[in-house]
Amino acid sequence: MVLFVAVVITVNAQSDSLYIDSLKKVLIKQKVDTNKVNTLNELANKLWSLNDFTQSLPYAKEALSISEKLNFKKGKASACYSIGYINTYRGQYNNSEGLRYFLSALAIWDKNTNEKEIANAHYDIANIYGAEGNYSEAIKNLYSALKLFEKLKDKKRIASCTFYIGLTNSSQGNHSEALKNDYMALNLFQEIKDKVWIAYSYQSISQENLAIGNYSEAFKNQLYALKIFEKMSDRGLNSDILNCYVGIGNIFEKQGDFLSAKGNKTVAATKYFNALEKYMASLKRFREVNNVEEVARLNFLIGNLYIKLDRFSEAKDCLESSLEFSRSRENIKECYNSLSHLDSAQKNFKQAYEHYKMYILYRDSLMSQETAKQIVQSKIQYDFDKKQAILKAEQDKKDADAKRIKNQQYFAIVALGIVVLAVIIISLIQFRNNKHKQQANIALQHQKEKVETTLSELKSTQAQLIQSEKMASLGELTAGIAHEIQNPLNFVNNFSEVNKELIDEMNDEMDKGNIKEAKTIASDLQQNLEKINHHGRRADAIVKGML
Repeated sequence: MVLFVAVVITVNAQSDSLYIDSLKKVLIKQKVDTNKVNTLNELANKLWSLNDFTQSLPYAKEALSISEKLNFKKGKASACYSIGYINTYRGQYNNSEGLRYFLSALAIWDKNTNEKEIANAHYDIANIYGAEGNYSEAIKNLYSALKLFEKLKDKKRIASCTFYIGLTNSSQGNHSEALKNDYMALNLFQEIKDKVWIAYSYQSISQENLAIGNYSEAFKNQLYALKIFEKMSDRGLNSDILNCYVGIGNIFEKQGDFLSAKGNKTVAATKYFNALEKYMASLKRFREVNNVEEVARLNFLIGNLYIKLDRFSEAKDCLESSLEFSRSRENIKECYNSLSHLDSAQKNFKQAYEHYKMYILYRDSLMSQETAKQIVQSKIQYDFDKKQAILKAEQDKKDADAKRIKNQQYFAIVALGIVVLAVIIISLIQFRNNKHKQQANIALQHQKEKVETTLSELKSTQAQLIQSEKMASLGELTAGIAHEIQNPLNFVNNFSEVNKELIDEMNDEMDKGNIKEAKTIASDLQQNLEKINHHGRRADAIVKGML
């Protein structure tokens, strides 16, 4: 089974690599137009879906630059979304920059009413706001996304939105509401049989029950999650198994706190030792895989547990070890706080005071960071509102210009009608006068003939002008049709050239007897032929529409 999975992963990796190479070849031959933007965005999206953010970002930025020059809104929105995703998830976690690009993409998609893309943007924006602690904006965007996903009947995304609404409610201390959301999400994940998210839902239900003091339910649901993760351990989910151990340890520790507060110290100590066993097992495994942050977190948990067990020397070692490995300012702050309490318990008041000063220093620093985040979020929201106002003003101006042009056309038609009517009236009067004058004065006959000849020439000239206008209109129509057909034909030509090269490669591989590689290239050929067929049908639809 493991060997089969490895083979599938290898084949998929080769297929992805060939597809990326084919896109790069197409890109080299393309002119700077909307087709090139589409290829750049496709390449950027494919690369970041494979977690290759370093290569993906330049393609997305180039797509954005060309789209802005061409005023290609769809391409600009797609590029903004890619840049937002890369900034948010690529490892630097530049949430403010990611949020700015997501909001830009959302502003454009709102105009184009692309519901799936709008829903995804709201979902990602909500995750950023949630990570930054802006829960009101997170909830607002999650419900906006949920409404659209329900309309699209996307069950997996509906379940994900419900799950994250539960997390947001939990972060705000609304555990009863969070528990309702968790059960709703669990039912939805069970319908679509998504085992990983079923386990995460059980973990979340466990945490909410722990928060409200329902230890038996918390323990039961944590075991449900552990059982699922253990069955799926061949998929690299060992970290989730360890997190279940930590969760079970938390339950034991909270039970110990409850019993200790009730005065039952002996049974409380038993629960603490149960928690210590789970923490130690997880710590050992996280050390083996060199997960530094989890090692720091577990040392902090174990240190606090040793304080509760009056094992002060071991507690001090663990807390100092947590400080050594921790990269989280929040964890460092809490370590100093625990060390301060530990020193006070040992009557080392001078050292307690020093540790408490460090705790205050980190606490104030984190508060300053939170204030800075709020300022950045306010600026981002201001920029977004300002951009929306500018877009609205531009649209109003376009509407006013369109109305003015329509009025001008109306007045021009009326004026032309008056002129034509005047010409007709004058012609009738002239004809009548000439008819009367024929009988009275033959000498004026030659003059009449001359006037009629001139009028005939004018009519001929007028007919020629009308014909010229018709030909000009036909030329504009032809140019429009050619432009509409050119886009799909460019794709057809480009993929046809790529297919020619792929056929040569496939023949070479078949000559070498490498049937497996030839089949892979044939699969790529089939994909490209499907795209040629798709764009051919687009051209056919355009022609039929024009007819």
